[in-house]
Amino acid sequence: MSKPSLVTSKSSSYGIIVPSSYGIIVRRTRTFIIVGSSDRVDTLLDITPLPPDGSHEIVQFKRCNETVPFDDGLPYQKFRLIFTSNNGSVVTSRYLSYNESDQVLNYVEDEKTHQSSLKVARFVLWCDNFLRKGLPKATEDAVKVRRLAKDDEDGEICVICRDKYQADHTIGTLACKHSYHEECIRKWLDEKKHCPMCRIPVFHYYF
Repeated sequence: MSKPSLVTSKSSSYGIIVPSSYGIIVRRTRTFIIVGSSDRVDTLLDITPLPPDGSHEIVQFKRCNETVPFDDGLPYQKFRLIFTSNNGSVVTSRYLSYNESDQVLNYVEDEKTHQSSLKVARFVLWCDNFLRKGLPKATEDAVKVRRLAKDDEDGEICVICRDKYQADHTIGTLACKHSYHEECIRKWLDEKKHCPMCRIPVFHYYF
């Protein structure tokens, strides 16, 4: 997995209470991971590769309250993630495997699976933190702000509003290095969640 980027479904919103349980759908590896004490989950994280090359993946939050929250008719390997954390860091993590009858089996002990469980546990903590902050704080962190000096005027325009940059305008720059008027890019990110120029998702997590 690489660079999953967070969006919400139309039925959900940022600033909600942090979920008590997750179901994580990893379509690239055809894996379904349950995080919580039971099979009932209240939030799905659907991780889907973006075309054309699949180098980015989008994570869609979907609110639900079901015992069997996901079935697209295709085979998936199913795990339950058990982990502990301290001050926002993962301390221990392990996968429990399921058999074909959907019964929980034993802990999976091989090193590759253990490393995967660590990555997913860290991702869950990051999602929790993202939901606690809400979209306004996430947008604030994503936009680096500076005031344009007279010497920096070069006739360029903000591609969102199409107005030229002028001295004392406040400029907002994303991690991809593309810049816009601060007010323009913040309004854009309220709806679009990606850079207007290169379309790279703004809210992402690196595996």
